[in-house]
Amino acid sequence: MPQRLPLQIEIFALLLLIIIGNVNAKDLCNGDELDQTSMNQCTHSDYIKVEADLNSLVAEIVNLYKEDENFIAAFKESQKNWQKQLELDLRMRFPEEDSRFQYGSIFPVCYYIHRTALTQNRINYLQEWITGHEAGEICGGSVMHEFYFEDSNETEVSE
Repeated sequence: MPQRLPLQIEIFALLLLIIIGNVNAKDLCNGDELDQTSMNQCTHSDYIKVEADLNSLVAEIVNLYKEDENFIAAFKESQKNWQKQLELDLRMRFPEEDSRFQYGSIFPVCYYIHRTALTQNRINYLQEWITGHEAGEICGGSVMHEFYFEDSNETEVSE
């Protein structure tokens, strides 16, 4: 039976492979049997992707509503408070300071699974501001009507 390398060397080798481009997170996540380091990397990569999606959505909303100063101020405040709430929700789920000791080696996986889910929930909530509300919606508030977006798409196509 071959002797296993120390964990620090395995982690270093994995990171080195990722850095030089021979292995990427997608490759790691496609295996049937993932070790702890690979699972950590995969869930972290999933979160990074969802966070990038959220950042793109936020930029798109700011661009679409840039003429509405009141909305932009409220939206920025909402985003700031949501980020605080995200951290509080994660702290509530994992309140112990010594997370590795309290929750085990699976902690990074669990942490990023929950962080990703909460971020995806925010994306789902904000999506309405770029798709618009339907005809007949009388409580749309600051959400533009879907006709605005249809007109914008037609203008872009005809140009």
